[in-house]
Amino acid sequence: MLRLIPILALLSACTALVPQTLQDLRKVDPLAADPVDFQIHLHLPEGLDLLPDSARLTLSAVSARGAFDESFVLRRRDMRDGSLILTVAPADLDGLRAAQARARTWKTEAPERTSGSLEMSFGLCLHGSGPDMDAPVSADIVLENGGQARPLLRPQPVGRYLKTLKARADTPPVPCPSATRH
Repeated sequence: MLRLIPILALLSACTALVPQTLQDLRKVDPLAADPVDFQIHLHLPEGLDLLPDSARLTLSAVSARGAFDESFVLRRRDMRDGSLILTVAPADLDGLRAAQARARTWKTEAPERTSGSLEMSFGLCLHGSGPDMDAPVSADIVLENGGQARPLLRPQPVGRYLKTLKARADTPPVPCPSATRH
């Protein structure tokens, strides 16, 4: 079984996730979906940004034929209303489609012995003195071409998120390089 698992650095607690969107994600076949259609909309407050080149999409598959774990770059496509929009980098689309095809072949040959996941991850950084700890942070996801952004992470205070990162022993945000600004 292959699953779409959004692992966003902003996902701090199960209670912050939107259940309906998670159900919708379970219906998406990561082997059939066109990667050009996926978008993540990050709503980050002033003082919080993405580390350059830290946003990644990873397709993993395991079967009787072998295993692979391939990572692809997510790039900022543009910014709307203070939201960062991440999509698969154009240079990585063919590689991701080839990885999907390989996993599809494995699944066709041995459906019961093939599993995998599609994960998204990224690192955060701080500008200046960082964000207002009460400012909200949230994320939306687009699953299909022309589809509407669906809420994935409910708005929550940045301070709560940072505490959760520390409790999970994840890497906390670091100072942003001077060229990084949203």
